Amino acid sequence: PAQCGVAIINSTEATLSCIVQDASNLEVQAIYALISASSADAAALDPSSFSCSDDVSSGSSSDFTCTQASQRCCCWLWVGKSGSESNFRVKRRIAGRVLNDACGLQPSQVYEVMTMASGINPLLANAPTFVVSDGQLEITVPHAITVLEKAEVPRGQDAATSRKITMALSASLPGNISCIATTKTLSRAPVSEEIQGDYAATLPSDFVPAFSESDVIGREVA
Repeated sequence: PAQCGVAIINSTEATLSCIVQDASNLEVQAIYALISASSADAAALDPSSFSCSDDVSSGSSSDFTCTQASQRCCCWLWVGKSGSESNFRVKRRIAGRVLNDACGLQPSQVYEVMTMASGINPLLANAPTFVVSDGQLEITVPHAITVLEKAEVPRGQDAATSRKITMALSASLPGNISCIATTKTLSRAPVSEEIQGDYAATLPSDFVPAFSESDVIGREVA
């Protein structure tokens, strides 16, 4: 009745996209996501694993409502019909956000996601019905800044000179990035090999650089 996948994930939220379709024996009213740390014991593929299954209430929201419990987070999203709407017999795509703070999700950590659909069975006097998906999702929460490194430039040009260094930045969120630059007074003017970062291969072994490699943001230190 519901097939879910991860549409977007960044440092603040994960968006789950689900294809939902009602049947003669199930009118889907809610979608659940059980998020577990990879270090947690495997959860049983059973409705009893979803501790928030009794918390569902009708409403309109694009965000999952989540409750943390130990190394798991149980989330639900209302997708049921309202008023006189007819049974949804065609597939519909539903997207909902899980806020990382609501589940305590940490950057660089791997999480497993189990999903479940719930609703009523018109053939059994609208008895509550739960269907757990037999497939699991896996998500890894990225940092806000995923890569900061010296930029690649066309052949014959230098990314780093005595006046500037061109950096390449990749982030998991759109928007503006503010940078803080620190300066340091050197005992002498650095030579071009130091600025470019290849002095170890081009200058004598007893050469002493004017600054430490660890002082340069984006430069790998062996």
